[in-house]
Amino acid sequence: MTSAGKSVQNAASDAFEQLRGCQEILQQLEALLMALKDSAPQHSNQARLASLGAFVAMDHANVVNCFIEDYGRLLEGGVQ
Repeated sequence: MTSAGKSVQNAASDAFEQLRGCQEILQQLEALLMALKDSAPQHSNQARLASLGAFVAMDHANVVNCFIEDYGRLLEGGVQ
C-alpha cells in the first residue's frame, strides 16, 4: 500500500472512531434522560421533556450507526 493509501486508510479509521464515540455519547445521554424521566413526577413537564430528549438522543444514535454501517460498506467496496 502506498503512503497516500495508508493516509486515507488512517483518516477513515479515525473518522469511524469519532463516529463510534459520538454514538456512545448519544446512548449515554439517552440513558441519562431516561433516568431523569423515571425520577420526575409522572406526566409532568419534566418527564415529558426528558422523554423527548431521550427519543432524540436514541434517534441520532441510530442515524450515526447507519452512517457507520453505510460508510463501512462503501469503503470495503460493497454495493452502493
